[in-house]
Amino acid sequence: MHVCPRCRRANPDVAVFCHFDGAELRPAHAVPAPQLPPGHLPHEFVFPSGRRCKTYDELVLACQEDWATACDLLRQGLFENFLASAGRTDLSRMARQARGQPDLDVALTTFLAGLPATRPRTPRLELRPRRLQVGPLNSGETRQVRLAIVNQGQGVLQGTLAITETNGPPDWLRLAEGPSHGPIAIKTSGEQPFLFHVDTSGMPAGQTFAAKLTVITNGGVVEIPVRLEVAAEPFPYPPFEGAGSPRDMSERMRRNPRAAVPLLEGGEVARWFRINGWNYPIQGPLAKGLGAIQQFFEAIGRSRPPAVQVSEPDVRMTPVPPEVVRWQVTLFTQERKWVYAQVDSDALWLKVLTPEISGPQRAAVSFEVDSSLLEQGRVYAGRVNITANAGQTLAVNVRVDVQGSSSFARRLFRPFLGSALISVAARLLLAPWWPGALPG
Repeated sequence: MHVCPRCRRANPDVAVFCHFDGAELRPAHAVPAPQLPPGHLPHEFVFPSGRRCKTYDELVLACQEDWATACDLLRQGLFENFLASAGRTDLSRMARQARGQPDLDVALTTFLAGLPATRPRTPRLELRPRRLQVGPLNSGETRQVRLAIVNQGQGVLQGTLAITETNGPPDWLRLAEGPSHGPIAIKTSGEQPFLFHVDTSGMPAGQTFAAKLTVITNGGVVEIPVRLEVAAEPFPYPPFEGAGSPRDMSERMRRNPRAAVPLLEGGEVARWFRINGWNYPIQGPLAKGLGAIQQFFEAIGRSRPPAVQVSEPDVRMTPVPPEVVRWQVTLFTQERKWVYAQVDSDALWLKVLTPEISGPQRAAVSFEVDSSLLEQGRVYAGRVNITANAGQTLAVNVRVDVQGSSSFARRLFRPFLGSALISVAARLLLAPWWPGALPG
C-alpha cells in the first residue's frame, strides 16, 4: 500500500494517483535516476567553436587549449549557469566566486583547479636556461642576457622573480625593462621571456662575481645562479706586453726596471690600471727615474719602504739684506734602496729649489732664503716639509736672524781688525753709502 503525500491516506500499491484527492503517487513509484560514471558531466558542455565536452577532464583540457575563450565564458557567467542547471550548485557557487576576482587569468585557474577532474592539470615551472653564465667581459663592458620562464603544465603559471643576492658593485645585474628593484611579476600559460642587463663598470678585472635569482610560482620554486667573469685587458706596450695583473707587471718590472721608467712617467701603466678597473696605487706626484719603480713597488706592497732621515733637521742663518743664502741638506737611508720625496715650504721667503727629488740611497734637498723680503733686526722661522717614501714626513726647521748693515761690516772686517776697532772702522768705511752708519 502507498500513502498519499497530501492526504496521508492509503492507496493500493498498483495505484499511480491517490483515489481520494488525485495527488500523484510518483515518488513512491519513481525510477531511480541512472548513476553517471565518475568524472562525467550531467550533460555536454559545448564551446562556441563547436567543441563538445562530456567529462570534467575534457572541459579542463578545452579551457587550457582555448584559454582566451574560456576566460570570456567565465566572465559572462556561462560556466556558473551550466553547472547550476546540471544540479551542481556547489561548483556553480565556486564559478561565481572565481568570477569575482579582478584578474581573469587567476580566476580561471582557480575555477579549473576546483573541478573534479580525474587527472588534475596544474602549471609546472621550467627555466631556459637553468643557470646564467656571463663572460668573460672586460671591465666597463655591458651585455644583455635572456631568461625564459616556461609553463610546461596546464593553467596559468604565476608568481614572482627577484634578484635576491649579488656581490660586487650595486645594480650590475638588473632587469633591462621594468622595475630595477623588487620582485617582477610572472604570469604565463606558455613562455614569458625576461631580459637582464649586465654592466661591469667599476668592476676590477680578473675576478668573478655572483648573483642569485629566485623564482616563486604556483608551479614550483627555483633558484637560478648567475656567474659573471671579468677578464683583464693585457698590457699592450713592449717589453711588458701581455701582463695580465699588477703582480705580473711588478715581476716584469723587477727584471727590467729601466724599461719601466718611461711607461710609468708617460702614464701608460696608470691608464692600463684604469681600463681594468683597478685602483692605481700611486697617489700624488710620481717620483723621477728609478725612484718611480721603488714608489710603484712600495705602493702595491711588493717592497717595504726604507726608513729615511734628513742630515740636518735644524738650520740657522744670519743674512744681511739683500743677501740670498742657499742651503742644502741630504735625505738618506741606510738601506740599499732608492729614496724619493716631494718638498715644499711654509713661508714665502723660504724657496725650495728641488721640489721633487730621488736617488739611490740619498738625494739632495736645496732651498734658499731671500733676505731682501725680510726686515732687519728680526728673527724668522720657517719649515721645509719633506714627504718621502710611502708617505713618511720629515721637516727641516729654518731659523733666520736678519742682521743690520753694521753687523755685516763687523763680519767683513773681523779677520783684519781687533775687536775694539771693528765698529769704528766699519762706520767710517760705510759712511759714503749708508749715511746711517755714523751717528748724527
